[in-house]
Amino acid sequence: MSKKTVVIVASALAVLAGAGGVAFRYWRSVAPPAHAEQPSALVEVGAITVRLADRGEQNEHYLKATPVLEVCCGRGDKVSHDLVYVRDRFVVDAGLYTSQDLMSASGVGKLKSMLAGDLNQRFGGAVKGVLFNELVVE
Repeated sequence: MSKKTVVIVASALAVLAGAGGVAFRYWRSVAPPAHAEQPSALVEVGAITVRLADRGEQNEHYLKATPVLEVCCGRGDKVSHDLVYVRDRFVVDAGLYTSQDLMSASGVGKLKSMLAGDLNQRFGGAVKGVLFNELVVE
């Protein structure tokens, strides 16, 4: 081989190695975090009845709900073992709403966001979402 051919082959190998390094760094930076690979767990909280904030009217209003938490990071067991706290947060948070608030999708969405935020303070961001198997306002 001539010197020119050796230089061309060496240059090509250097370019390929550099491109491989750049690709590796790119894919590593966009890879999901390790906890994202773990599947979410659904934790059933059980049926809860809450007196709503419609006090002072002729009839009091109640919310009956069956919340389910979507939990990530392999913390489903931790949340399941602390359901007393979860149920308490639900009673306190839902009790701040009136029946009119919870008659709209936006009101239910606000309740879900509030619950998820409060529960994430306790469980270190493990609660991905709050779902409802049942939600009845009376």
